[in-house]
Amino acid sequence: IVIYFVLIIGLALLGLMAYIIMANVKVKQVKEKLKNLEDTGQLDEAVEEYEKALKEKVDGDLLWRLARLHEKMGKKNMAITRLKDIINTKKYPTIAEESEVDLKLANLLFQDEKDEESFQYFIKYYQSKKDDQLVLHYLSLIAMGQRRCDIAIRFIKDLLEINNKDAEYYLYAGICEYEKGEYDN
Repeated sequence: IVIYFVLIIGLALLGLMAYIIMANVKVKQVKEKLKNLEDTGQLDEAVEEYEKALKEKVDGDLLWRLARLHEKMGKKNMAITRLKDIINTKKYPTIAEESEVDLKLANLLFQDEKDEESFQYFIKYYQSKKDDQLVLHYLSLIAMGQRRCDIAIRFIKDLLEINNKDAEYYLYAGICEYEKGEYDN
């Protein structure tokens, strides 16, 4: 009886491994087909195929490529949705770092004038890449736009440490100091 039990368990595991291998082969084939559709400019067809593939298996690379495709097609809200899907499912793409997903989402949200939400994703990105001048610039602008100069000035100081030759950053610092009332008459 023990031998039969072990045999049954072994066959079940073998079947499960075969299923997983076949699923991965299918995902790889789908990715190749989708890349070909994109490369030949068949963007609507590619979106349909991505959606079909995602119904079968949620895959970070598929979500990332679909988000990028939606962005390319000018469908910002769909791109934002797919990037949030990556974060919510924690299915990060192998072709992009987690921080890249945060940065892409932050940029799209900023373009869509969703400052508070974009600020959160820029902060998340900033925590892993503290010397990114562009991200510091965005964080400064968003904080200043929300009249949160106490926060903006911290990012501006970091900007000036990276690049003290850009007059725009000194202007930002001056505006913030003026807003805070910390200036000489």
